[in-house]
Amino acid sequence: MVRGALISSLVLVLSLSAARGQEKPPADWKWDAKKWSTAKPTEVAKKGDKRTREGHESDVKQQKVTEEGNEAKDEKSSYEVSFKYVQEILAVDDAGKPTKAKLAIERWVSQSSEGAADKSLEGKFVILEKNADGDLEKTVQDADGKGVAELSSPARQWLTTLWLERAPGDRKLDVLLPEKPLAPESEWSIDAQKLAAAMFGPKTKVDEKASKAAGKLTGVHMESGVAHGKMSIELDIKLTTVPGASGKWTEGGTFAMTIAYEGSLENKFDGAHAMKMTVDFGGKAEIEAGGKKGTLDMKIQQAKDEKQGRLER
Repeated sequence: MVRGALISSLVLVLSLSAARGQEKPPADWKWDAKKWSTAKPTEVAKKGDKRTREGHESDVKQQKVTEEGNEAKDEKSSYEVSFKYVQEILAVDDAGKPTKAKLAIERWVSQSSEGAADKSLEGKFVILEKNADGDLEKTVQDADGKGVAELSSPARQWLTTLWLERAPGDRKLDVLLPEKPLAPESEWSIDAQKLAAAMFGPKTKVDEKASKAAGKLTGVHMESGVAHGKMSIELDIKLTTVPGASGKWTEGGTFAMTIAYEGSLENKFDGAHAMKMTVDFGGKAEIEAGGKKGTLDMKIQQAKDEKQGRLER
């Protein structure tokens, strides 16, 4: 099944940026997407640097399973979070990499199907600090600087998405990117079978003729000597196998995803950026497990909209 972690993994690979001081790229310029996705950011941080980051994420799942001799299992869940915070760098190492930062959370609202709205992090401060082993430690403080010991489950989960530096993305999802350096105003094809296997497991099969998977690079320009551009990816992958089960689809079974990207193409994150992504997956299937036959009726919808303000110095 597709889980919320899918969007989080992709977000580490994909981020968008606003344009300024635009100039045309050199005539022979090409985007080396593989190098871009694996390279470490070259940005040098300074004590006192500030950024604003805000976003909204939603995840809705419905699943009904029937099995011979057993009662039907009907599960429904929904989750969404909206946030806005200002991050200030408190310390950097000799290489200019941030080692400690303070996040002032101006807005944080989490809502799930299990209860009332959760605002437990709103108005709080989060301290991110690398320890002697290089691991990132996270502590939450109230307005008086006192530690907050008890956090809700959604709050703890959200804290895992925070980082000091841009983290490397999931290398399995590099199949989304063009294999060879790409010129501006170009399109590329994505191998639907490889992508499905990377996302759902090696036994996953797709109907390649009924599937569409492609990306497009447009609007490439230079900002202060750094290439920026827009990238869009659209997927409609028709699965012939059912992830996590033995069976076949009788209706639906198409995994649809859209990604919008605009920003640095050289892994230099010194400006504002934003990202939008949607996932829609569902259908009905006949399944078999433990010698018993059954049916599956499922629907998954995910969305993420995030932006980060320009660096303030």
